[in-house]
Amino acid sequence: MKQLFGLLIAILIVLLIIGLTVQLAWNVVMPFAFGLPTIGLSHGIALFILARLLFVTRYSNKGE
Repeated sequence: MKQLFGLLIAILIVLLIIGLTVQLAWNVVMPFAFGLPTIGLSHGIALFILARLLFVTRYSNKGE
């Protein structure tokens, strides 16, 4: 049970760090380059998840 709790805490911390990184990168670049609005942490996490779903595949061609 402790291992599961520790894993959930670790996943939450990693997700927060990635979300903050995406938020910071967006807020530094996009408003000035394209005139888009700034985003918050929840939008940063959602943008990361969306990009992961769209651009990362499970299958690789390492052997080919």
